[in-house]
Amino acid sequence: MQIYSYSSAIRYLESLIPGKGRKERVYTLDRIWRLLELIGNPQNSFKSIHVGGTSGKGSTAYMAAAILEEAGYRVGLHISPHLEKINERMQFNGKSIPDKHFSVLVQWIKPYVERVGRESDFEKPSYFEVLVALSFEYFKRKKADIAVVEVGLGGALDATNVIKPEVAIITNVDLDHTEILGNTIEKIAQDKVGIIKERIEVITAARQKSVLEIIKKRCKEKNARLTIIKKHPNVPPLRPLGEHQKVNAACAIEAIKRIKEKRLKIKEERVKKALINLTIPGRLELVRSLILNHKSLILILDGAHNPAKMKSLVAALKKLYVKKKFTFVFAAKKGKDAEAMLRLLVPIAEKFIFTGFGATTDFGKNQSMSPEELVKILKKINPKISAEIKKTSKSAIISLILNPLSSIHNVCVTGSLYLVGEVRTLICQKNKV
Repeated sequence: MQIYSYSSAIRYLESLIPGKGRKERVYTLDRIWRLLELIGNPQNSFKSIHVGGTSGKGSTAYMAAAILEEAGYRVGLHISPHLEKINERMQFNGKSIPDKHFSVLVQWIKPYVERVGRESDFEKPSYFEVLVALSFEYFKRKKADIAVVEVGLGGALDATNVIKPEVAIITNVDLDHTEILGNTIEKIAQDKVGIIKERIEVITAARQKSVLEIIKKRCKEKNARLTIIKKHPNVPPLRPLGEHQKVNAACAIEAIKRIKEKRLKIKEERVKKALINLTIPGRLELVRSLILNHKSLILILDGAHNPAKMKSLVAALKKLYVKKKFTFVFAAKKGKDAEAMLRLLVPIAEKFIFTGFGATTDFGKNQSMSPEELVKILKKINPKISAEIKKTSKSAIISLILNPLSSIHNVCVTGSLYLVGEVRTLICQKNKV
């Protein structure tokens, strides 16, 4: 496949996603190590903070990057998944990689990807592995001082786990991705502590005794110094993000304090300035839209996709919008605990619009649960709540929000970052923003 444009670069990367009829990919770091070796190990050209955990790792990564950038450092940020464009996964000083630069990088790395695939001991690197390698190469070319790297899934065998960070953050541990990581928090914790390396600083806000014991044991084995975040009195107000994000901010602030290089002493006013007005796309995001016909409309986009994240969202909505009921536009990825999430939403729900998403995920296409299945789950929880099915997120938003005859005033789109990304793209296109 020739790469001659941004769209062809995307097509090439998507060709690396397993499809129907292809065998399941073996989880190993061998492919990413070999690919990085061939391209010169760009991950060794900058310092790093590695951010793992079940919930809040994306927000924590954004916060750490924002603080470092405000303090004047050249900062790379690797996140996953993306909301709207794949470019979001590799950011430098708060801006996603431009399309042209992205295409050039994909064209440059393609021969190395193909070479790894031809070698007898390896199969071709995955979509996610190639994106991780591209991020590291981009940060190297931009001469980043430091990169904040979000774990994709788990820890031990995640493709990002090839860096030797100054600091590793494990925000918390809860049940998610149980089909891959294990069906208990202890099994999941064992995987997540894999990002703890020799003699580094470790920050966690985990609460469960069994999880903390696993983290402490790993730190002892690796001679790593552990800091447990219990209180966060010095975190500034986080108006756009919600107070539930304070623990994530505390993790980010403490991680930066623990970086060994003495010149990374950042004044408190810099921290406050970075966080006070920080908005993170798809996290308790209030959309103020010119195209919306209802003057009093509240539209919230939040990519909560597991029970722990949904619990935080519900708490934030209750605090910010006292006694208000919401219409929830909801979709969930296959394998997620949709029932537990819906149980949390029901007490503040006026109505549900169930839909799906067509986004390409790191594991394949069309990975959303069927809306019909979600209706069945809701009716089991509470048969009295109104539920409607829309086959696509676009039809849900057009009928609910863009319809001038709609009487709905409080809407929250949630259940999946992929759904939130589709809705966000639709609204931005309509607004030309």
